[in-house]
Amino acid sequence: MTITRRHLLASISGLIAAAHPYMSAWAADSAVDSGQFATARVPDGSFQVVRVQDRALRTIVALPDRGHGLVKRPKGSDLVVMARRPGDWGIVLDRRSGDARARLSAPEGHHFYGHAAFSADGRCLFTTENAFGTMHLDEETGRLGLWDAENGYARIGTLRTGGVGPHDVARDRKGRGVWVANGGILTHPDTGRAKLNVADMTPSVCLIDSVTGAVETEIRLPASLHQLSLRHIDTNESGRVAFAAQDEGASEAGVSLVGVIDGPDSYRLFELPDDLFGQSQGYCGDVSFNRTGTIVGGGFPRGGFFAFWDAESGRFLRSVEIADGCGVSKTQASGGFVVSSGSGILGSVEPHDPNVLGWDVILQTEAAFDNHMA
Repeated sequence: MTITRRHLLASISGLIAAAHPYMSAWAADSAVDSGQFATARVPDGSFQVVRVQDRALRTIVALPDRGHGLVKRPKGSDLVVMARRPGDWGIVLDRRSGDARARLSAPEGHHFYGHAAFSADGRCLFTTENAFGTMHLDEETGRLGLWDAENGYARIGTLRTGGVGPHDVARDRKGRGVWVANGGILTHPDTGRAKLNVADMTPSVCLIDSVTGAVETEIRLPASLHQLSLRHIDTNESGRVAFAAQDEGASEAGVSLVGVIDGPDSYRLFELPDDLFGQSQGYCGDVSFNRTGTIVGGGFPRGGFFAFWDAESGRFLRSVEIADGCGVSKTQASGGFVVSSGSGILGSVEPHDPNVLGWDVILQTEAAFDNHMA
């Protein structure tokens, strides 16, 4: 379906609680960070933003099309939802009331790549973008869009990301910069989601100074792994960065899909057991630290499992199998994780607890959760 500007405006102005028999309406709640927020496809085929709380889907807000990444604004109640690549919209919601606060529109010659992040003080929003309008001039089309969250999310500028295909972005927990996962894949909206440069892609993870725009750190894998697209990242309070990859080529058997960056010139790839590597089909779709930053979790939707590692040693801890499982997010109440799947499952995993070997079902619903949560 083609989303026109008129359709988008109409959809956003109509963001109201939908009456579905298996879901309750949006209820105003002062506990703005309770529960998990996600995008989902519901049985009628439409796309929604949902909040899962107290083992129920508490909220539904209509989206104009399929959403992807979500991010909460620090020191506020805003929730930003970004369109799936190559989308041209983003929506800012009040996560207490469900009201639409602002709409983000990709500038001419740009499209969004699916994720966003806030500065530590919540004043600036960064969106990953492809400046496809400059492809004939400059191959390095990755951009961060800058939006003033204090002024109605007005567009205030751009920064280069140091690469091509910036997908995920996360703020640096130890400084003023932002980390960007440059997946290395060049795309153009005229060809939809087609990957135009797989043969010579050069992925990277870069730390960008959010004031000067300088690339402070650039992490690239060995040349033999240049088709390992670095797509998703998370950061912890110690400054460590977790990253997840998707294999676009025929990398050597057993190549890891998850790792961490410990410093400016230091990264480690985690090992995945051989049977899980084969099962993964070379695809990790989400990554997250737990609340304490000591464990890394990854979602492998094509393999139907989640895997967990000790962040310090890189030791593999365990895996749990959930069909089409992708979204993985820290819990606020423990050192574990909340996980979600396209099969409608939301679950909890405590990989640090030797007495809990499996996972617990929080919710089983007819809604198909998308790849990420907030």
